Amino acid sequence: MNGATWPRAILFDLDGTLIDSAPDIHAAVDELLVANGFAPLPFGRVKAMIGHGTRKLVERAFAAVGVTLDEAGLDARYEQMMPIYNRHVIDLTRLLPGVEDTLGG
Repeated sequence: MNGATWPRAILFDLDGTLIDSAPDIHAAVDELLVANGFAPLPFGRVKAMIGHGTRKLVERAFAAVGVTLDEAGLDARYEQMMPIYNRHVIDLTRLLPGVEDTLGG
């Protein structure tokens, strides 16, 4: 294959070292909660729930509104969450300060 068809770089940011995606995650969690009849949660509360994947985030969000999900309920809410987050994955996400300069952008 021609080298021009390959990406020049692929970056993975698994722990928030390059981007701040917490605002988009918060917005997605709130949309999920509201769609299920619950009030949105404050940003700081959702930010503290981030870690160990989206499924765990969904579980924590519902626990925060007083709902313990069984496996079937968690599966359903997780399946509901993924398209919500995918629609808004870069709406509010920003590079952390200095990242663009560091990566030579």
